[in-house]
Amino acid sequence: MAPNVSAPRDTGYATSLTSVAFNWTAAVDPGSTPTGVRAYHLRVGPRIGMSNYFNAVVGNVLSRNVTAINGQRLYAQLRAWDNAGNLSAWSAGSDGILVDTVSPGAPGRPTDPGAFTSSTSVQFRWTAATDPGTTPSGIASYELRVGTTPGGSNVFSGIVGNVLTRTVTASGGQTIYARVRARDRAGNTGPWSQDSDGITVDITRPRLSNAVSRDTFAVTVTFNEPVVGGDVPANYSVAPALQILQAKRITDSQYLLHTSAQQAGTVYTITADYAIRDRAANAMDPAARSRTFTGPARTSARSWEHYR
Repeated sequence: MAPNVSAPRDTGYATSLTSVAFNWTAAVDPGSTPTGVRAYHLRVGPRIGMSNYFNAVVGNVLSRNVTAINGQRLYAQLRAWDNAGNLSAWSAGSDGILVDTVSPGAPGRPTDPGAFTSSTSVQFRWTAATDPGTTPSGIASYELRVGTTPGGSNVFSGIVGNVLTRTVTASGGQTIYARVRARDRAGNTGPWSQDSDGITVDITRPRLSNAVSRDTFAVTVTFNEPVVGGDVPANYSVAPALQILQAKRITDSQYLLHTSAQQAGTVYTITADYAIRDRAANAMDPAARSRTFTGPARTSARSWEHYR
C-alpha cells in the first residue's frame, strides 16, 4: 500500500527571505506489514500542481528550503515512496507564500495636537507608508518611538499594529517627540519617519503673581507664565468697583490695565477670570487668581499716555 501524505507547510503569508522553508509531517505507511517511507518528492511552482521553481526527490526528510526570487508566490506539493516502491498520490497543495524582499517606505511625519497640551494623554497621527515592489506583501504594523528628545524612546517604544494613530502617556513638564516606521507582512522594516515637532505637556494652572498700581488710572498685572486672554478687559474684575477700560500686552505674561480713577490709599483686589488660560489651555488656578494693590496719590489723567 502506498504511504499517506499531508500537505506541506510554509512559514506564513509572506517572507523576506529568498530561501523559503517548507516542512511536513511524516507520511504514514499503512498496511499490516508496512515497509516504511524511503523518500519524498517535492514540487514547487507558482500554482498548485506546477513544478517550475523546484522538482526533485529530497530523501527521507521532513523539510526542504527552496530558492526563490522577489515577487514569486510559491505553492508546494509532496508525495512519498515506501521501501517496497509504492508511490503515493500528490498531497494537497500548501497555502502559498509570497517572497517580498523590498522594504516599505517611510510613513508621514507624526503630528500632535499642537505646541502645548494640558493632557498627559497625547495623541500622535501619521500618514500610511507605501509598500513598493512588483508584488508587495502590504503593511502589517508600525513601530512607534516617543521620547523627550528627537529620536528618543524613553516615553514609549513598541509595535502598535496596522494603525495610523496612537495615544501615549507623558508627564507634566515633558516635551515629547515621536517617530514611526513600518513593517510589511514579509517582515521587512522600512526607514524611520521624521521626528514630530514636539509638544509640551503643561498640567500646571497659571497664577496671577503680582498687581501694582502705576498711577491713578493704570495697574500692571503679572502672571507666572505666558497667558492667552490677558489683553481682554472683561477678563478682570476689581473690588471695590473699578472699571477696566483697556488692557494692553507688555509681554505674554504681563499686561497694563487702564482703569477708572483709583482712590488714593484704597486697597483693591483684582481677580483674573477663568477665561484667561495658559498656552496649554489650563484655566487660572482658583487659589491664585487674585492680588491686591493700593491706589496711589491722584495724578493727571495724562499719565496714561506715558504707558501707552
